[in-house]
Amino acid sequence: MSTASFHARIERINQAHYEEIAERMASSRKKKRLPVAQALSPNKKRSARAKPRLGRFVLPLITGLGAGAAAGFVLLASTTEGWVFAQGTEFYHIAKPAGLAGLGLAPLLMLAALLKGGTKPGLPILALSYLTGLVLMILM
Repeated sequence: MSTASFHARIERINQAHYEEIAERMASSRKKKRLPVAQALSPNKKRSARAKPRLGRFVLPLITGLGAGAAAGFVLLASTTEGWVFAQGTEFYHIAKPAGLAGLGLAPLLMLAALLKGGTKPGLPILALSYLTGLVLMILM
């Protein structure tokens, strides 16, 4: 008699254990299916297909062009006779190193854009527009 009750008790424990495992499996399957269902929902499909806004690149573009043009103007004015920062004026000793530093900043910005362009998408636009502003101002 005791052997039969022992085996019956083991059966009840195993049955409860199997039911608990089945509940865990079902809940984990639901959790795994939930992201798939969210990924396939119509709202998510529309947002995934949405085009990136070009307006987020306007600020780096304008900032780069302005800073590059300013650095180019300082460099141009410090090397041209009769201009504000020309040799012999009191601002020449300040403007010449600042213009050269602005010229040296262009390759550093390009290198930073090359290294961090994947994580900061505005940085390559800033670097290219800086170089463009610098070159255009020097050529004028």
